[in-house]
Amino acid sequence: MWGVFISFSLDEIIDKIIAETGISKKELARKISEKREELGGLITEDGAAHIVASELGIDLFKDQKYKDARLFIKDLISGMNNITVTGRVMKIYASREFVREGKQSQVVSLLLGDKTKEIRTVLWGDHALNVDKISRGTVLRILSGYVKEGLKEETELHVGYRGRIIIDPEDANAADFPLVKEFSHKISELEANLNDIDVLGVVERFYPISTFQRQDGSEGKRASLILRDDTGSTRVVLWDKNAETVDHIEMGTILRLEGAYTKEGLNNQIEVHGGGRTRVGIDPETSIEFLTSEPDIVNIENLQPNMRSVDIFTRLMHIEDIREFTTKDGRSGRLITLFVKDTTGDIRTVLWDESINLVQNATPGDLLLIQNAYTREGLSGETEIHVGRLSNIIINPKELEEAGQLISHVKETFMEEKLVSEATKEYHRIFIKDSNENQFAEVRGTILKLYERNPIYEACPTCRRGVKTENNEKICPNCGKIDKVIPRLLLSGILDDGSGNIRFVVIGKEGEKILELTTDEVVTSIEKSEFPDVPIRNYSSKIIGKEIVATGKIVRNEVLDALELNIAQIQTPHIHEEAKKILMNLEK
Repeated sequence: MWGVFISFSLDEIIDKIIAETGISKKELARKISEKREELGGLITEDGAAHIVASELGIDLFKDQKYKDARLFIKDLISGMNNITVTGRVMKIYASREFVREGKQSQVVSLLLGDKTKEIRTVLWGDHALNVDKISRGTVLRILSGYVKEGLKEETELHVGYRGRIIIDPEDANAADFPLVKEFSHKISELEANLNDIDVLGVVERFYPISTFQRQDGSEGKRASLILRDDTGSTRVVLWDKNAETVDHIEMGTILRLEGAYTKEGLNNQIEVHGGGRTRVGIDPETSIEFLTSEPDIVNIENLQPNMRSVDIFTRLMHIEDIREFTTKDGRSGRLITLFVKDTTGDIRTVLWDESINLVQNATPGDLLLIQNAYTREGLSGETEIHVGRLSNIIINPKELEEAGQLISHVKETFMEEKLVSEATKEYHRIFIKDSNENQFAEVRGTILKLYERNPIYEACPTCRRGVKTENNEKICPNCGKIDKVIPRLLLSGILDDGSGNIRFVVIGKEGEKILELTTDEVVTSIEKSEFPDVPIRNYSSKIIGKEIVATGKIVRNEVLDALELNIAQIQTPHIHEEAKKILMNLEK
């Protein structure tokens, strides 16, 4: 790298300082010695004399012609003024606005490099406004710059109103400067507390800008989106000016973040944050191979607990009501449960909080492409799919452009109808005698028996799983130690439809429909009588003989080695609806 540097001998500098200030030679020698000590001896005596001259207001280069002298970044020391350096732009950070003396201006930082070192270079005012003319790899010559110590006690090069910038100077040989390494971190390789990283990916989802108030009373902006590359996806949080990027993007936009940082978010998931120094750019010219690659669809039968970034293609069989909950730290949340099926099996699927909006227009029978989900072990030890804020669901993708990205065997399921029949879009009505394990079914039958046992169990308020008491502490197998529990209703009995009978189990609000009592009323009844099976014995006569239409999943009870119906929904038979179904069956 080349620049203007000291072109005087030490004696010449001393003579010029004495001539212009009248300082004694002894006093000047003391100042030069102190300056060398202040800088830890990392400067020559000539360099220290140069800095002392600058501090005394003496321009050593006044009336001097421009003269080249070799200067590397490693030689720059805080306190140098009026220097000229040349280097390659290795990185550009986001610009920032500020107000000084009532006037609005801008500042932007670059990373400038030569073969010896890199240095943060700060452009002020009009220089920052023209940063759009500069790109990574550009060779810059900076005239009349100055060197100072930055916030992190690192040496910085600054260009103020007296400075000048020459882009790609003619006499600069590009081969003398390091090449820019185009490097983007893969999402799967991200870990917490990384700084100054670059990330490139495709926008899968984005959320509108929200505002918040800082402690100093000023207003801030925040927006988030889901970014995916060929290794996974992550939540990206953009702050303040960068948050406005979401006004200019859409699903499928290629986004590049330069100078971002990572931190650990909820559920220990890694997030990428774009703060004040992050540069966010829409990059339509970049070619990303995974945009045209086929998604890796996993069959339900191959799912196991604790899998991440899972894509599955299913049909929606049943959707339950939204449930609200409050965590032990006071945070409120929502969840909804779906039951979905593919050609290999079926699975319970749980959606959390804002992800519920993904299925607000879905109905039983719809095809769902669930992307970037994760799995957990459910209540009965079975694997469950969970859809969090990083996940996405496309409803009936054959009607969307995204269908072109589905792999061939998934396309075939549309034509071959290997999933549940498209005609009814609901559970199939069956006779109990024809029931099979792992079958979603609808049964119309009569309650023959309700087992007389305690219908209430203690459940976790967050996930509704049953809790255990260990050393006087409540332990949820899913959430760990919890401070409080909620009562949960569970009924079991025998259902008969004339062709056979089957044991059934029903939980929560659907169980309340059978008893025609709320869970709180059942708890009160138990507390008054001191006998836990009192509600069943008192209401058994009203329940036996009650006719219901139950939909749910038929599973095998391993203890009894017999099939049982896990009821998801209970309805009262309607004469007209039942007549229609009878006529349809007769026509078939």
